[in-house]
Amino acid sequence: MRHLSITIFLFCTCILRAQVPFVEYKVVPNYQVNAQGGLVPIESGMNILQNNQTKKQGDFPVIGGYTITQNGKLKRVKIKVNLATYNGIDYAYLRGVQTQNPNIWNECNVQAIRIDEYTDSEFIVNNFEWKVDNAIYGTIYFNY
Repeated sequence: MRHLSITIFLFCTCILRAQVPFVEYKVVPNYQVNAQGGLVPIESGMNILQNNQTKKQGDFPVIGGYTITQNGKLKRVKIKVNLATYNGIDYAYLRGVQTQNPNIWNECNVQAIRIDEYTDSEFIVNNFEWKVDNAIYGTIYFNY
């Protein structure tokens, strides 16, 4: 009886496995919203290609962002940000953070999120619109 149940199990397993189509996984490119509201693939590095034109890191506006230090005070940092709108929704992207040397920028490509009244403090909610996490400074708050 045991041999019969094993044989039936193996037979059913082979039949069922033969009915399952093979799945091929393909790499899906990451997309982001450009300034015109269209989706463009994110290329490696910091250049965003659109219609055979390259947008360089220096093309983004420099604004002031703020981070909270360990003693709870605000520290101003210069950041490069661009804003894109897609289907009526605004998206902000952090494109660069100025280092200790004013001539050197750490390039990045991180999507910012809107400040949330449920997860952020009242002070942050009342003074800032966007926040983004950065490896150097931690969370950076800014308005755009």
